Amino acid sequence: MYGFVVTTHFNNYETIKKCLNLLFESIPLDKSKIVLYINETTCPNVLNIKEEFIKNYSQFETVYIHDQTKNGGLTGTWNQGIDYLLNIPYFNCKVITILGHDTYVNNDIKYLLESALEAENNKDLKYFGPLFKNYPGKCEELWQDELHYMNNPDKFLIGSIFTFPINSLIENKLSINMYFNSKKCPFGYNDIEWYNRFLKIGGKAIIIPKCIINHEYKRTWITK
Repeated sequence: MYGFVVTTHFNNYETIKKCLNLLFESIPLDKSKIVLYINETTCPNVLNIKEEFIKNYSQFETVYIHDQTKNGGLTGTWNQGIDYLLNIPYFNCKVITILGHDTYVNNDIKYLLESALEAENNKDLKYFGPLFKNYPGKCEELWQDELHYMNNPDKFLIGSIFTFPINSLIENKLSINMYFNSKKCPFGYNDIEWYNRFLKIGGKAIIIPKCIINHEYKRTWITK
C-alpha cells in the first residue's frame, strides 16, 4: 500500500543510516515497501547497507548507481523508484513518499500517509508535504517552516520529502516511465517543475501542519 523512495549520494553513511532507522520506526512496515537508491558511493558501509538492514526489514531493497549523471541524477532515481514500487507483484501500491537522506521522519508521517491515501481513494488531484523544524538562522523555504508557515501558501512542496497518491503521479506524468523531468531537471528544480505541471491539470499542493519533520539540508548532489 505505502511505497517509499529514498536517495542517498556518495559516502554519507551516518546520514542515511539515521534516515533509514527513523523511517523504519515510523511507518507501518506490514503495509510498506522501501527502495533506496545509492548514487556513486565508495564507502564500504554504504555498499553493505542492505545487509545491515535486511535481516530486520524484509521490505527493504537497494539499487546502486555508478554514474548518477548518466542515470538522470537525483530525479532519475525518483522515476525509477516509482516504477519499481508500481511493479512489485501483489503489492497494491496506493501512496508513494519520496525523501532524501537528510530527512529524518517521525511518527507524524502518518498524517501524510493518511491524507494521501484518502486522496487516492477519492481520486483527488492532490499531493502532500510536512512542515519542517525551525533552527537558528534559517532563511530559506520558510513557507514550509514550522514557525513561519502560512496557510495556503500557493507554493510547491519541497522535494526533501513529499507524498503522492498514485493517481496524481499517473495523471501528471510526462511519458510511460517519466513522472518527474529528469532530462530538464536532474538535480534541482524537479519539485518546482512537477508542481507547475500539476497546477495546469487542476492539482493542489497540500501542507499538513500536524506533520513536522526534520530536514537537515545535507545536500551533496553534484553534477559532472
